[in-house]
Amino acid sequence: MRQSIFRRLGVVAIVLSLLLGISSGAWAQKVDAGKNYDLSLSVKSATVNTFTEAFTQKTGVLFSYEAGLAQKPMGDITVNVKGATLTSILDDIFEKQVSGFKYKLMSSTVVITADVQQVTKSQKITVSGKVTDSNGEPMIGAGVLIKGTAKGVNTDLNGNYTIEVSPTAELVFSYLGYKDQEEKVMNRSILNVTFSEGANVLEDVVVVGYGTQSKVNLTNAVSSVKGAELLKSPAVGVSSMVGTRVAGVVALQQSGQPGSDAASILVRGQGAVCVVDGVKRDLNEIDPNEIESISVLKDATSASIYGLDATAVILVTTKRGDAQKTRISYNGEYGISKNTDMLEMLDGPSYAYWYN
Repeated sequence: MRQSIFRRLGVVAIVLSLLLGISSGAWAQKVDAGKNYDLSLSVKSATVNTFTEAFTQKTGVLFSYEAGLAQKPMGDITVNVKGATLTSILDDIFEKQVSGFKYKLMSSTVVITADVQQVTKSQKITVSGKVTDSNGEPMIGAGVLIKGTAKGVNTDLNGNYTIEVSPTAELVFSYLGYKDQEEKVMNRSILNVTFSEGANVLEDVVVVGYGTQSKVNLTNAVSSVKGAELLKSPAVGVSSMVGTRVAGVVALQQSGQPGSDAASILVRGQGAVCVVDGVKRDLNEIDPNEIESISVLKDATSASIYGLDATAVILVTTKRGDAQKTRISYNGEYGISKNTDMLEMLDGPSYAYWYN
């Protein structure tokens, strides 16, 4: 009779070990929920298998789970505690860092099972995070889109977002002037994204009033010249420089007075409006050394942006300083304006005599 009871108990133990994946040595160590642990653990893109192996290696605590859960994704798991109990460590992992699983402490092992309530919620989890630039500043209005769908949200004034997705979904983060970033959810509930500098995707563009357009779309209506090319011209004044460098542009000298550099700009015979960094100004008031580039808009291109009064527009972009770069340049010129030969004039009586 006693031998029969022991045989039955042995069969029950074998069945339980097969169902829960418990190794033969799992019964040898008792789980102490109140024991304090100093634990530093970080597992990226963890599965149930890789997480439990790493945890066991650090603490000696054994885990058991169904074979079908071995490769289920758990996301990124990080633990860094001192003097924490096993229960508090596991609560932090399974309640805050991981979703879709739950655990139970047995006498000699920690049993991991799938969270039935989480699975029955149409396989959806809530993902939240923050989108920032390389300086840590929040990116307001960044797009967060579920890849392959039209569902998405935008970040708020603090760069934060919240979206409901499936654990295996992939999110696409986008922001004007930066390349899109794609991140797999991997069952993570917190997903932060940082856009790095140098990811600007704007190609060759031309400033057109209130925005920019690709230069290829404006080839027939825009002429442009770099500031360095203007300085190669021997002309005095920006107006004269533009007239010698841009096709269809004529600089009309208004005065023959020595030293005068004032000139009117005519584009295909019509007067032009000058806009410097978005502000209407006189072209001759600008120092040629401060000019980065000049673009001339003609015909319908200028009228569509600045109105019918602007048959032609000269857009001037001045130079900007570069962060953490100091540049010092000097350009000196010296000139004298005087008559080369003064005519001899009559005095008053002589003039009167010859006049009469």
